Amino acid sequence: MRALRDGGVTRLSLGIQQLNDDVLRRSGRIHLVADAQRAYQMVRHVGFDQVNVDLMVGMPGETETNFCR
Repeated sequence: MRALRDGGVTRLSLGIQQLNDDVLRRSGRIHLVADAQRAYQMVRHVGFDQVNVDLMVGMPGETETNFCR
């Protein structure tokens, strides 16, 4: 990440997709919420001020309640 920042990259995008581990598992994703949180913290620690987070709506197992949570 430092090499990207030092090379002139000013913004990163993280494909977190969902902030619910059960929904991530049901969708066959290999990452969990804690992994996404760690990645975001690393990106910020390295010095990126602009970070995009991609979230998906309507994934298998998602409900209105767990989405709002």
